[in-house]
Amino acid sequence: MGNSIFNTSKLELKENKNRLNADREIDIKNLIEYVDSDGVGNDYIFGPISEESVKNLAEGIRESGFKTAVEVWELDGENKGKYMIYSGHRRVAAVKELGDTKVKCDVYPYPDDELDRRLQFLRANIHSRGSIKASEEGGDIYIAHQIKYLEDILRKKGVKGNINQRICEEFNAKRNTVWKYKSLLRACDELLKAEAEGHIRLEQAAAICSYNKDDQKIIVKVIEEAISKGEVLKSKDLDKLIKKLHEKEMDTEMDSTLLQEQVSMIIASILEKKDEIETPASPDNEKKDNKSITVYDKYMSRVSQLKKDLINNRFDSLKLVEVESILNEYDEVRKELEKAKLFSELMSGMYHGVPVVNSTEIDPEDLKLFNALQLRKLTKAYDKAENLDNIVNQISTIEAEIIMTTKKL
Repeated sequence: MGNSIFNTSKLELKENKNRLNADREIDIKNLIEYVDSDGVGNDYIFGPISEESVKNLAEGIRESGFKTAVEVWELDGENKGKYMIYSGHRRVAAVKELGDTKVKCDVYPYPDDELDRRLQFLRANIHSRGSIKASEEGGDIYIAHQIKYLEDILRKKGVKGNINQRICEEFNAKRNTVWKYKSLLRACDELLKAEAEGHIRLEQAAAICSYNKDDQKIIVKVIEEAISKGEVLKSKDLDKLIKKLHEKEMDTEMDSTLLQEQVSMIIASILEKKDEIETPASPDNEKKDNKSITVYDKYMSRVSQLKKDLINNRFDSLKLVEVESILNEYDEVRKELEKAKLFSELMSGMYHGVPVVNSTEIDPEDLKLFNALQLRKLTKAYDKAENLDNIVNQISTIEAEIIMTTKKL
């Protein structure tokens, strides 16, 4: 899982691994659902448990027996004799479905520190459910809640360094993936519903979240109206819509009426062009249809949101560590764009603004920025040109080194 807060930093998480009892039979009526001091519980972070999943698990227990004990904390004081579930809510529900009154539990001491309790609860459920991927069935907004829950814990713990990177490591996800889920925290209910129903993809919903909630409602309303009329809006059509909207926004600020008109006009234009030209499906076209919006489009939506936040002075309350996190994030974007620029320049026959000739010496460190596939593309491009054998050899040498290194790993 990487260098995460949970499995490397004993100072940040004092987890008591001294189990008091294993496979202890506990009466279900003595089990309490997890809830923190702010009233946040399992359903808010991981989503409600569906009846179908409970019935399926109950059937599995009936056929194969109860395999994994529920993990609980033993409470004391006024709650003495009670146990708080921190992993195994669905298993308890399945046992209830079977009509049993007791369930096997692994019993642990109740952590004294509130933040340690939150971390243990989150860790147990994220890892047992297979991290970020397995949670998608419960709705992407719940993954957003999990990320926010961890982020709040890390900030309250006073964790230093790049918090976004720590979150990525814990959820085993890329920074852009985490950003897409976090964007849903700014989404209106209508957008969340459309995304959950599959009318709008996650990355498209994230891009729409750069607008305020009133504007989000307008965009979703027009999309849903088109769908309700029987129009087929493919994923690539919505990509075009979002791109066009961002282009319009760069030109002028739109009020609600103008925004609705623009969305309607863009969708009408996209559908009209589809009617005029129907391209037969091919493997290549299929691949293009399934492509997500470009890197440029993704980051334009982020830049747009950043610009709005700056204009509205929403960064006044940010702490130093948060500002540093934003700067680090955009520094990484800058580096990726510089690498993309270098690759595009080489593909066009230029190197640092000068035409590439056979005597050109390309810095090996520049070539090592690319992966083997990118180097293969460069090799093919220069191989087609005349009298550039020296350049082809330079690129091929680095490509071979990278392939050998990869095989060793």
